[in-house]
Parts: sequence; C-alpha cells; structure tokens
Amino acid sequence: MPQPQLQVNGLYLEDGLGNRVRLKGIQVCWNERVKKYGTTSMASSPDESWFTIDDVKRMKEAGANYVEIHTNGVPDLMPTKNVPSEAYFTTWVDKWVSWCEQYQLYTIINIRGFCAYEPWAISLSLPTWLWEGYSTPTTKAEYDAIIRDFFDLDVAKQNSNREAFMNLWKFIANRYKNDPYVMFGIMNEPFNSVDIPDDEIAIHLGQTYSTFMEQMVDGIRGTGATQIVVLDEPFLWVSEGDLTVNPVNRDNIVWEAHEYVAPWSPTLDSWKESINGDVQKFVNEFKKPLLIGEYGFDPITIIRTTYSTTWRTILSNQVAYLDSLQLAGRQWHAWDYLYGEYCDFDGTSDFTSEESIWIIQTVLG
Repeated sequence: MPQPQLQVNGLYLEDGLGNRVRLKGIQVCWNERVKKYGTTSMASSPDESWFTIDDVKRMKEAGANYVEIHTNGVPDLMPTKNVPSEAYFTTWVDKWVSWCEQYQLYTIINIRGFCAYEPWAISLSLPTWLWEGYSTPTTKAEYDAIIRDFFDLDVAKQNSNREAFMNLWKFIANRYKNDPYVMFGIMNEPFNSVDIPDDEIAIHLGQTYSTFMEQMVDGIRGTGATQIVVLDEPFLWVSEGDLTVNPVNRDNIVWEAHEYVAPWSPTLDSWKESINGDVQKFVNEFKKPLLIGEYGFDPITIIRTTYSTTWRTILSNQVAYLDSLQLAGRQWHAWDYLYGEYCDFDGTSDFTSEESIWIIQTVLG
C-alpha cells in the first residue's frame, strides 16, 4: 500500500495513491505548546502544556488534515552553533509529531523568523551565535542589520552562520525523513518587522533570499528526505508596494503566504485583493502551489471593536473565497485564541465556548 506522503503535482498536492489533497488546519503557536496549562510559566514537557493530544484529536474529528508546529525558535533548536539540541527534539518536537502521526494528520515543522521588534522576539528567535564577529547588538537597528546580512549571500562573514542554519535543517530532515506525515517549513515570515533601507536593498535581498532557499532545499534533499518543503514569502516590498522575490527553481516545494483582515487591509475586498496578488505571483507567475498559512483577523481583538457585528460573516466569506481558488490549502490563525486555550502574543482573546465551536466548524468543516 503506498505511503500517505504528499508530493507536488503541478499546482496541487497528491498523496501516495494519487488522490488530490487540500490542506486544512488551525495553527498552533508557541505559547500554547510550551506554557504549563493554567499558567504563564514554562512547562517541562508537552504533557503539561495547554496544547494536548486531545486538541489534535478534536481537530481531526472536526475535519483538519494537518497541524503546523509553528515558529520553533533557533535558540531552542540549536542554542550552540552547529549543535542541534537533541534534548529539545526528544522532549518537544518528537512528541508533537507523534501526536499528529497518531491521528494521521500531516504536520509542518516550522522555524520562527529572525526578528527584534520586542525583547521577547529577540530571545525566542535570535541565537547569540548569529552575531559572532560583530559588536554585540543592543538596538533594533543593529539586530536588523545582522538579520539582513544573514540573508545577503554577498556578506561573507555570515557564511558560517548560514551553514549552521543549513545544518540545523539537515538534522531535522534526517530525523524525520522516514515519517510520511512530516513536511518542512524553513522559516516563518522572513524579514517581518525588519527595516529595509531602500528599494535597491529590498530587490537584492529578494534575489538572495530565493537563492538561499534553493540551497536550503538542496541541503534537505541531500539527507535523503523527499517530503515537501514549504517556503514563506519574504516581507520585502519596494516603495510602490510590489513584492520583491524571485522564483525558487526546485521541485516539490510549496510557497506560503499570510493575509488578514487587519488595519492595513480593513475590508473583505481589500483582503481578497491581497490574496489575489499572492495567487498571481506564486501560482500564475512562479507556477508553484500556494498555501495560505495564516488568515483571519489581526489583531484578534478587532472582532470586538471594528467587526463586532460582522466578524462571523467575514470569516465565513474568507473560508468560501479561499476554497474557490487554486490553492494547496489554508490554515486559520490560531488555536490559541479559542475558549480554554492560551491567548497568543497579540492581545487577549475572549471567544466564548459557543463562538469557538462555531469557528472550528467553519474553518474545518
């Protein structure tokens, strides 16, 4: 019997039997996974956390077919350069993967994008080895410069750090290459909240980012791992608002984009325009599958203010619109907001039990 492992076929995903698969899930963020249930303190293992195997079962029964293990931080995964933390993988990542496999849910292992817009973002995303050879950064501008250098293949002093990041992904790929339910998400929202000085630099980084992603895919494939690799669109735009990213000329990859009804995209129509732009870029131009890996509202608190009487209608319409398009799938953000769960970083969610049940049925049904 063929394995369930997904593969890209043109603009779609197929399982081992040749059946077309459209991913459908709810994202699970860091706080939800690693904080001790009922508290804001760190748990010692997944068995103590807010996110449990019962949540995985609930998603499966509601209609999900995948879960993204979202934004794992490099400082946790590889605190010492070129030395992945066997203990972290054994205690945390292996357990999350096993829960998903038990309920035959696909899972994307995802790494948090480097960012420095808050102290917690620095501690969760940036390993100290990233600024070896630099003066220790103390300001956002200094951190941002290092992050830009990391993705700029012309900056030789970051070569060994890019190699270390590659070695982390080789470790992950080798560890899970025989698990047909696992996929690899290289980095969540690259360049998000990183200042880009001008259009010339944005264009250059868009080019080097895509080249680096080709190198990352090659590194993963070199371990013998054949699973899908998911690449986030980089947060790089020129002053006219156009996304600056080049194609990644590798097989069995999926691009991922995130779009919300939000202050910068305040209507359903403006949200649709953003989605259409993603489809135009990645599906029509690049000829690759596209996953909408985050959608909904940002920040979630606007459902009680701006959209207090319309948020259900908007969310229903988001789901319907995404399902009408040529996409690899969609994932609502985030499980953490639901009743009885740990709220995300972006403010307090106060969904009731009834509202949460309705959301689960709407986005997974």
